[in-house]
Amino acid sequence: MLLVSGIGNLGAFYFITAGIRRIGASAASFVNMLEPITSVVVSTVIYQDHQGFKTICGMALILSSVLLVAMDGRKGISGKSDISGESRIC
Repeated sequence: MLLVSGIGNLGAFYFITAGIRRIGASAASFVNMLEPITSVVVSTVIYQDHQGFKTICGMALILSSVLLVAMDGRKGISGKSDISGESRIC
């Protein structure tokens, strides 16, 4: 069991660092935020696990928060104004 979990951790570390190198840190962080949803979907497909209302609501909250962060990031690229009316680039 220790060997399997060690290999899983090393594999996960390898793939996340390879992903960061390939698509960049900011895009990889968005993908990493979806990990809880991925684990629920995999457990449902592979182990035939049934998900309850709370789990589905939690998945919806995670997806909506990722979408809101992504939409706010797009605004920052084009420049948004602060209270003083000056435009700033994030």
